[in-house]
Amino acid sequence: RHDFATLALAEQRVDVAGGHADEARLQLVRRVGLPGRADVWACSRGGAARIVWGPSPYSSRRLSTDTRPCYDSTVPPKDRAAGATWLIGGSALCLMAGYEFVRSPSTILFQTAYGTRNLAAIQALSPLCILAMIYGYGLLLGRLGPRRTLLATSLLCGGGFVILWSLLEAGWTPAVAILYAFREGYIVLLVEQYWAFLNSTINEGEARRWNGWVTGLGSIGSFMGGSLVGTYSQAVGTQGLVLLAAATVLPAA
Repeated sequence: RHDFATLALAEQRVDVAGGHADEARLQLVRRVGLPGRADVWACSRGGAARIVWGPSPYSSRRLSTDTRPCYDSTVPPKDRAAGATWLIGGSALCLMAGYEFVRSPSTILFQTAYGTRNLAAIQALSPLCILAMIYGYGLLLGRLGPRRTLLATSLLCGGGFVILWSLLEAGWTPAVAILYAFREGYIVLLVEQYWAFLNSTINEGEARRWNGWVTGLGSIGSFMGGSLVGTYSQAVGTQGLVLLAAATVLPAA
């Protein structure tokens, strides 16, 4: 007995009859239109079913099924979902730890250089930096694709921190304001790409199981980063923490 009752090609959906929808976890992975009929592969947890939709002598709509294994690469197996989760979770741990390395130091450096009264001004300008980075991300995405864009933006962010650290060491005061705005943009840019990767890799049922691990690892990274800042800030200096933030971007890439 199959879990497929009706195939509505016009709406491109599969209706589930019998059992629970989350148990079947249907995913439409391929459709080939032929004269008078269409072949659709719908994959469930236990394998796949071939559903043929077309005219019959007795009805304008006929539905037939037969089961066979599903090996389509667009359907992520369990190990692929787990692997993607742990990879992105590890990246989120490093990224959020690095964000803590730059969040507090950039605030302290800005207050020292420009005073607390100007914090509102730089916070108002930070969205402009975010928009500029998102615009650049869009250009890279169209040319490189999502995987290479994630690598490129990660390396560019790490390189940006190195450049800003060099400018801070040289005593160029405007670098403090740029660092404050840059820290807000890079975290948004990279985190959104992580979630986009997960959304394109795992399905809804797997997301309910695995996404909590990603957020948990990211929270652990934030806690670890904050603890390390309090422990080693005097040893490496406030500006040295910016360089550590750049180092954490590399494993996150």
